[in-house]
Amino acid sequence: GPRTRERVAETAGGRRAPARAGERFPAYHDRLVRSRTRPVAVERDFTLTVGPHRVHGRIDRIDAHPAGGHQLIDYKTGKPPTAGARGDADDLVLRLYMLGAREAWNIEPRGATLVHILDGDTRGVHPDAADDASVVEAVRDTAEG
Repeated sequence: GPRTRERVAETAGGRRAPARAGERFPAYHDRLVRSRTRPVAVERDFTLTVGPHRVHGRIDRIDAHPAGGHQLIDYKTGKPPTAGARGDADDLVLRLYMLGAREAWNIEPRGATLVHILDGDTRGVHPDAADDASVVEAVRDTAEG
């Protein structure tokens, strides 16, 4: 809620964030323009049904992939995790987005990418049919826990 935002804004990192954004965002924008990426949707909601559970999500950006199909993009503005801490939770979210896109809009994503805008850090996953079962299992475990 608003109180959480106020507390974040009062931290040293929160006070530095606007300056960091001013320094880093132009480079991110330049990379995006040079990549000739063509967004076809932004902030698109989906609902995924897993057994008796419904999962609601929102994908930040969907691009038309130059080789056909679509690429899903999820933005983060915080610091990327350190190399050792990378991992499973982010991968699971990206895989959940790919599954949601297939189920909700009947599109076959070529991949999903997590972009830390201020640091230029990216992390991607590619579709793997074997992952769908583990994503569904993780969603079911979370919902039932």
